Amino acid sequence: MLRKDILALLEGGDRRTIGRADEVAAMVADDLELFPKLIAGLWLAEAVVRTRAADAVEKVKRERGELLQPYKKRTAGIDDRGSGAGTALASGGDGSTAVAEC
Repeated sequence: MLRKDILALLEGGDRRTIGRADEVAAMVADDLELFPKLIAGLWLAEAVVRTRAADAVEKVKRERGELLQPYKKRTAGIDDRGSGAGTALASGGDGSTAVAEC
């Protein structure tokens, strides 16, 4: 699988698991040009991908907090288009980020 196809790695399986989010986070940390692609996963139709993308974003941000700055307004309150289980990224004033399943 191509490194650029990171969102495909987040597909499928039980939504209550992290799937390959750790692997994707490591790939993005190694190739920061993949970060915008990962951010784009927060708005995909498939809930499992959105949830895992949020998890991977949070893990990358722990090491590289500045990466989320350009997306701060866009990610301030993300929902899942009404199905009742969404993901929200909240950036704290201290540079921390919280990811919550809603």
